[in-house]
Amino acid sequence: MVEATEFDETPISERRREEVRLVADQLGFERTSVIRFHVRSVEYAVPERRKNGTPHGSSRTMRILRGTMWISVVILSLPITAVLGGLDEIFNDAGPSGRGPVGKLTIHGKRSCAALSFADAAKESEREMWLAWSRSLIALLGTSGEQPPELLWVSESQRPEPEFAKEKLRWPDKSRVEFVLAQAELDRLRQQLGAL
Repeated sequence: MVEATEFDETPISERRREEVRLVADQLGFERTSVIRFHVRSVEYAVPERRKNGTPHGSSRTMRILRGTMWISVVILSLPITAVLGGLDEIFNDAGPSGRGPVGKLTIHGKRSCAALSFADAAKESEREMWLAWSRSLIALLGTSGEQPPELLWVSESQRPEPEFAKEKLRWPDKSRVEFVLAQAELDRLRQQLGAL
């Protein structure tokens, strides 16, 4: 994933935005809108996946060992957590409106839900990402340097419904991806779509 500490302040090349939009237009053969979709972290709330997205192991013995290890870590880290808890307010990377950290993506759903492929594509990418949408498709594209935009994910049989006012994509199987956009991209959406 792209690490950007000054994501909110990074100016976006309108030329790059237009390149991404043109590639997205070709995918669906129709006019497409795009926003920069930065992903700094991906968190999974899906059965059979750990919070970081890796599959749960099937070995009962390994699960017991991991559980014992985590209990030990928690007990040993309580004093450290108490000291650092006060520092959280100072170093919180929440967005300017308190919506959460810019670039955080959270997936919710049941086992093998439709949103998994989107989250996995976002998590595995080392590129700057763009979310493109039109009447018939939603796609995730990546850019890097001077290379042309690359398709990372596209909705196929199950197109998610964008809920930009809530910063969500919701699939027909009720799975969803929640995200936090940079304020500049949220403002751009408000201009394109009216009041969110």
